[in-house]
Amino acid sequence: MYSRKLRNANWMRIGWVMPTLAFIQIVFLYLIVSYLVDKIAPYSTPYVQYLIDLWSPENSDKLALAGTFLIVLIGYLFYLFKKASQVSYGLAEICIACISSYYAFNVVIKTNPSILGFLTPIFASIYFMHRGITNYMDGTKIEEEKDEKRKQEKT
Repeated sequence: MYSRKLRNANWMRIGWVMPTLAFIQIVFLYLIVSYLVDKIAPYSTPYVQYLIDLWSPENSDKLALAGTFLIVLIGYLFYLFKKASQVSYGLAEICIACISSYYAFNVVIKTNPSILGFLTPIFASIYFMHRGITNYMDGTKIEEEKDEKRKQEKT
């Protein structure tokens, strides 16, 4: 994310700098994702309708088996992604939180006036945002530790 010199600079040791930079990145990502979702949403309607049609009772047996396999596969791929780069994984979770909150505030309010239908994506957004920030901050700590070990090995 940051260059090594920038990440290891003395001013970065101040406790509030890294969270502030992360917050600025989150706000920037939220604005980008909100803009993109707003531009892409009108074109996704036929695809969404096709997926809804797939979830008919006639296809439920095939979908249950395929869906279970797909969820296990995607979960494993996310595990590998997190192990490869926890910082990027955290940023991906933050993007998912932004999309979910945009969906809750823009789409759910218009289509589903029930309080439960509105609160579910809101709480999911809060959870993903928390997890994303935690993974991002933990990932930056791990990268800093790796950089310090490399410096010690060179000396």
